[in-house]
Amino acid sequence: MSQGWICVHRKLLDWEWFDDHNTFRLFMYFMLKANHQDKKWKGILIKRGQHLTSLDKIVAGSGLSKSQIRTAINKLKSTREIAHETNAQHTVITIINYNLYQASDTQVSTPVTHQSHTNDIPVTPNNNVNNENKEEVPKQKKKSAKKRATAFPDDFTITQEMVDWFKKQDFNIDLGVATDSWVDGMISKGLTYVDWTAAWRNGMKNADKWSKT
Repeated sequence: MSQGWICVHRKLLDWEWFDDHNTFRLFMYFMLKANHQDKKWKGILIKRGQHLTSLDKIVAGSGLSKSQIRTAINKLKSTREIAHETNAQHTVITIINYNLYQASDTQVSTPVTHQSHTNDIPVTPNNNVNNENKEEVPKQKKKSAKKRATAFPDDFTITQEMVDWFKKQDFNIDLGVATDSWVDGMISKGLTYVDWTAAWRNGMKNADKWSKT
């Protein structure tokens, strides 16, 4: 994977691991190796922002020793830069805020999701095309299991959809700074929510409101 490029913001100079050469080197290695789009490998779905690898491959690719890699991974996990899952066959590294770091302004052609991003209200698709002569049969509403509130998830990530929503709001705040502050608050307070994406949206709205007072 030696083609293409990634975005690097100047704020990286202020990052707490910037002067930790091994940790910085390993994080940049993971950023460069992460998938820029979902891809399957031997039946395993490797998502955008993830990298399927092994310790030996990381050693060969990063130039760090196994001990240095383990130490750097623990540091990156402690500040929620990455998630790390491993088994006997392979290791999956997830850049937690990959979409935040590599947000794209390019419009990608994707299927319509039937979701209103402005009011977060589901839009009902019109499925009655070419059915003018058919009577509508009332559908029975299925009882859905009530979701339970959970603690802040370890794998919480800023998706491209969330980035797009943020851009549409005309906020007067920095996405990365506001999100980091919100995450710290959620973890320190031990709050629980049913929908963490909705909680994040509310957090961004509050952060923008407070920035204007």
